Amino acid sequence: MIIYDKTGEVLFDVQVNDSSVRNRAIMGDNSVTLNLSLPEYATIPVGSYIEYQGQRYTLWRPDNFKKHGTRNFEYTITFGSNQEILKRYKYKSLSDIPFQLKFTLTAKPKMFLQLLVDNLNLRDSGWTVGDCIVATEKYLSFNHEYCYDVLGRLAQEFNTEWEIDGKTIHLRKVEKFKTEPLALSYGKGNGFRPGVGRANQGDKSPLNMLFVQGGDRNIDLATYNSRYLLLPKSKELEYEGRKYKTDKDGMYITRADKEVSQYNEDSYDASNIYPSRVGEVTALTTEEGKDDAGNPITFYNIVDTTIPEDLNYRDCRIAGEKATMIFQTGVLAEREFDIVQTDTDLTGYDHATRTFKLVPLDEDGVTLPNENLKPAIGDKYAIFNIKLPQAYIQDDTTQTGASWEMFKEAVRYFYENEEEKFSFTGELDPIWAKNKWLEIGGKIVPGGYIQFSDTQFQPDGILIRITSVKDYINKPHAPVIELSNVPVGGSISTDLGKIDSNEVVDENRYKGSISLTKRRFRDLEETGKMLEAAIDGFSEAINPIYIQTMSLQVGSESLQFRFVNNKTNPVETIPDFAYNQKTKVFTAPATILQHMTLGIDKISPTHKPSEYRFWDMSSYTSPSLDETAAMYFYAKCSKTGTTGAFLLSKTAYKMDPGDGDYYFLIGTLSSEYEGERSYRNVYGFTEVLPGSITTSVIASSDGQTYFNLVDGVIVAAHLTIKSGSGYNNLTDKPDLSIYATNAELSIQSDRISATVESINKIDNTIKTSGWITEAEGNTLFATNKKFDSLTGRVETAESSISQNAYSITQKVSSTDYNGQTIISKVNQTASSYKIEAKNIDLVGAVSFNMLSDYTTVNNRINEKASMSDVTNALSNYVTNSSLNNKLSNYALASTLSDYVQSTTLANTLKNYATNIAAEDVANSAATAEFKKLADAMTSGDTTILGGFISTKIIDVDNLYVNKLKGATGSFKSLDCLNEKGDKMGGISFGSDGNMWLSGNLYHQGGYRFYSGDIWCRDGFGTRRLNALQTGLNGGAGYYCPEGAMNPGNPSDNNKYPPVTFTRKVASNGDTYYDVPLDASTDTSIPGYTSNIFIIYHGQEGAWRYNLIGSSGQFVIVVNTNEGYTRYIACNGKWIALNGGTAALFVNIRYNYQIPNPGSNVLGAGWLCVGMYDNNW
Repeated sequence: MIIYDKTGEVLFDVQVNDSSVRNRAIMGDNSVTLNLSLPEYATIPVGSYIEYQGQRYTLWRPDNFKKHGTRNFEYTITFGSNQEILKRYKYKSLSDIPFQLKFTLTAKPKMFLQLLVDNLNLRDSGWTVGDCIVATEKYLSFNHEYCYDVLGRLAQEFNTEWEIDGKTIHLRKVEKFKTEPLALSYGKGNGFRPGVGRANQGDKSPLNMLFVQGGDRNIDLATYNSRYLLLPKSKELEYEGRKYKTDKDGMYITRADKEVSQYNEDSYDASNIYPSRVGEVTALTTEEGKDDAGNPITFYNIVDTTIPEDLNYRDCRIAGEKATMIFQTGVLAEREFDIVQTDTDLTGYDHATRTFKLVPLDEDGVTLPNENLKPAIGDKYAIFNIKLPQAYIQDDTTQTGASWEMFKEAVRYFYENEEEKFSFTGELDPIWAKNKWLEIGGKIVPGGYIQFSDTQFQPDGILIRITSVKDYINKPHAPVIELSNVPVGGSISTDLGKIDSNEVVDENRYKGSISLTKRRFRDLEETGKMLEAAIDGFSEAINPIYIQTMSLQVGSESLQFRFVNNKTNPVETIPDFAYNQKTKVFTAPATILQHMTLGIDKISPTHKPSEYRFWDMSSYTSPSLDETAAMYFYAKCSKTGTTGAFLLSKTAYKMDPGDGDYYFLIGTLSSEYEGERSYRNVYGFTEVLPGSITTSVIASSDGQTYFNLVDGVIVAAHLTIKSGSGYNNLTDKPDLSIYATNAELSIQSDRISATVESINKIDNTIKTSGWITEAEGNTLFATNKKFDSLTGRVETAESSISQNAYSITQKVSSTDYNGQTIISKVNQTASSYKIEAKNIDLVGAVSFNMLSDYTTVNNRINEKASMSDVTNALSNYVTNSSLNNKLSNYALASTLSDYVQSTTLANTLKNYATNIAAEDVANSAATAEFKKLADAMTSGDTTILGGFISTKIIDVDNLYVNKLKGATGSFKSLDCLNEKGDKMGGISFGSDGNMWLSGNLYHQGGYRFYSGDIWCRDGFGTRRLNALQTGLNGGAGYYCPEGAMNPGNPSDNNKYPPVTFTRKVASNGDTYYDVPLDASTDTSIPGYTSNIFIIYHGQEGAWRYNLIGSSGQFVIVVNTNEGYTRYIACNGKWIALNGGTAALFVNIRYNYQIPNPGSNVLGAGWLCVGMYDNNW
């Protein structure tokens, strides 16, 4: 094994012991431990690394060694993967400086994961977010936790797993080779060595009925008929090839694709899911006003322009509820503000401007928001105690809304817990593994699937995951693997982190629970009577006027317990047991209860934590307490176990009633009076001695001020400390020397007053002296600019006129500017223009609209064209043309006579052709040629201008051109010559009526080459096939002549012709889409045929497609989204294509099949030839 230093230089090349091993586990260890011996002491620095099976493992901590002699040093060195980096950096809120280590956040999984990656990149660049599940937002709190522990918490909170690949972090179940599992069983040549065994995991039966209860926020009981969110009623959902359905009341889920004889119930807590919309602050406005006491105050308004038009919050009011805004991110995260409103209307929301008006919040004597603590653009918020539109609750068409989100999350939990839970452990046969290592080695990884079977105890086989792998360095082909179908859970540190984070919740909730601590005299009396019924060992109450005693002990032995943050080094905390006056719900967080007397059977100054009894208490949320009676709040803890549950009861319990549980009285919840209740803890003790009081909490009767002596917190609306020199007695007092004294402020005030007086004098001088105002100055400046511009234009014109005058003078003189005598003149009158010159050179095109003496001119032209002239001219053409031997001069004269415009020539031709018989006239094609010839000779024009000639007919023996452009024409053959003049190919027409092409034929630069039929008697190939691909929406696509496209790329969307698939519903209720494989005539590529159909989109649901094609047509269908199954219609059946599957379909006429499926079934004539699931 080679060990490198951090720069890549070789430190050692050593032989390791057989006990050296690599351990890998899902959400666990990924390290290499080397055991080796060296003859002398050597330092292996932190940061050194090894390479093993293509992975790098780094030394993050100093090595361990033992000295057995001067020449025998035994080392144990553990090299870790990149996940060790997560154990070095804390999870912090980065939204504001300074960063916060104790904070809360409401977000979806990806936002939590992104924040973790951002924290890592602060110190170690290159970290990225990988795959991440999609789930509803959760409210989580964090308290000085490492990134590694937070990652485990996220996996636990969202019921999934994490995986780190290099520096990419994934938050999803670790699954590999699920569709191509490695087959293993016991026996020679089957993989496992003797010793393989199975162990059941837990005593919980597999579930087949799952009750689900959602959140109770933003639910209007009057219209929804339920206090909490329900599942979609009587609906189905498909997940991982299984179908699930809900009952008619929306309470539970069962399997829709198999019958169940006996139900095993389970439940899923989805209280974090409720109808909601997370908005974003896009602007912040302020208004100046006064508070209730008349003091000036700044009111802050929140603007969110992303609110859709159909969501008017004023229409969402719930009668009797007060709408509030809770910020999800930013410096005001988790703080709740009332929105301005009346009893009947949400007046503080203006839908036209999308603006909320907030009621200021008084927190610890500070008014929020303020200049230092206010929302920022981009902060997220949510509105509560409102009734959102139905689309936010349940939209069955798109399967969206809170109800469907809860259905999807619960189905995922159902899927993970509906099978028996067990594990297998075994060691691979090294000989078998070595021979097949290239085939199986890559599949023996955590998360890899195994098809495990045994002829005796698992004959049918089972698909099961590898959860951990132990590779021995010197025996790489004999790994020990553990298989299990149990989802991997979180670690102990994850649970401790959850308990620590409750402290953050305590702080936030304390600030919002002042009404809970309000205490009346009647509450004291009521609590006293309740304690009489609940606590043994005390006499009845006494009612003396005056008591004098040396000691007062308040409490009972049964109440001597406390709540702590952990069991190994317990520190007392005060959990936030809270009663919400609005919702009438009592809540308690998960925590740990430590009893201070049970189990302690000896007197000692100190006791170890292990001597105490501890119970893990699960969180508790009561139903809405409609009854107004007083209640006891207990911790019900197992006498033999280590778990407990909170309990509200109207009946008092003794601490040990004999039913196998302890009932520890935590507090009392008073009866409701004037719409309010109060809660008080009664556990612990209070000791009053002369000069001292020992207790946990001291609170004022109005609840505005309290001392939390456990956590060292003092809370008060207004706290004043009076002392003659109190400030100087503070040990951590702030430095006030940086601020000015009264005397210094007085001097500065005088200076400011003097400056103001000077400014006033200047202002008075300006007003009384008639100075030009700013507006008048601007007007004068603009006028001056216009004069400057006019002056420049006049000067330019003067120069031009002077130059032109000089030129005119030169032109009319007897000699020109070259010294030559002018020999022509031009005279122009109102009606004529006369040019006299020896020579006239007209440069450019010249045209004549009319010739004044046109009759004489025409006669002269007619006399020029005699019959002998025409006959002589045409005889050469006839001799040398394709008309030779087909027409006599008489026939030619008769034909031309109809096309000659000259009267003299026409009459001559007619007389000349009088005795010509009709049968001498050639066929119509030849006649047409002569018509063109006659027309060109007698009535055509020829224009010759420089290098340009325009005419109708040119008769030449050879014509050499560089470029040839024509509208119509004919030829017998054309040769294609290269630059050297060599013939490379040609086009010719044979006597058989076929057109012959010789040489290679290239078709470039376009999409299409149209042909009715193409017969190829030799090789035929194509670089790529035509494709039809769905876009991001599964109901539409694009014809892609260049293969696959990127639907997210706007340039690709504009480049390829789109097509919309017709949505239809089958007779059984299935929704499907018709897919036209051939482009219609109204597209830009009519006649285009698709050879590949790519299903790209990632939309959830059972998407079904019906291929529209022709008999004999084949198409390859590819489902490129690994996460979803799609369906293709074939002769009335739906063929399932799992994610990553490619399948070949061919269409033969349905009436060629026996039996005939008929033409009315979906997919008539289509057959699936074969398919393969690539599972990438």
